[in-house]
Amino acid sequence: MSDSAHSEPLIDRIYEAGLIPSLWPAVLGELSAAIGGNGGFLFGVARWLHERGQFCRI
Repeated sequence: MSDSAHSEPLIDRIYEAGLIPSLWPAVLGELSAAIGGNGGFLFGVARWLHERGQFCRI
C-alpha cells in the first residue's frame, strides 16, 4: 500500500474530530503513532470582541 493509502483514513478521522471534539485524544494518538511520536497536543484560541459593554465570542 502507498503512503497516501495509509494516510487517507487518518485524514478522514482528523476531519471527523473537527466535528466531534471528543475524538481528538484518539486521533492525536493515531497521528503520533503514524509519525513515530510519543504523543500529541492540541490547543485552541478563542477570539473575543468587546461590543456594547459585553464580551462576545467570535
